[in-house]
Amino acid sequence: MASTPIECCNAAGGRALVSINGISVSPRKVSIQPITLEREAKSNQDGTIYVINKPVPAEADLALSDACGLDILALMGCPINVTIDLLDVHRRYLFTSGVIVGRPKLETETGEWSNIKVVSQLVSWSDY
Repeated sequence: MASTPIECCNAAGGRALVSINGISVSPRKVSIQPITLEREAKSNQDGTIYVINKPVPAEADLALSDACGLDILALMGCPINVTIDLLDVHRRYLFTSGVIVGRPKLETETGEWSNIKVVSQLVSWSDY
């Protein structure tokens, strides 16, 4: 009996590949907020609601393995292009002309860079 392929539309999680300016890095954790719109509901004095739409940058929060050649400070200095491939769900996110904001932190015991937040106004994604 042949095995049934995974239905990717119902799959979640799995492996991720990340490249920054075309150079592969080793991700430990990836969190993506690709939507560039934030909505907030408020209430009028009579109890009816109204909604406020606010543009926000797309974000990718990364934790990376410290490796030879990984220069976080240099990456913070200029716009970067970040590609995130979610292998098991066959989806790719592109953060074009992004910047790293915040203050990255290196955990010396584990060799993990965390608090790497990439923001961009130009994000796209597609299934493959």
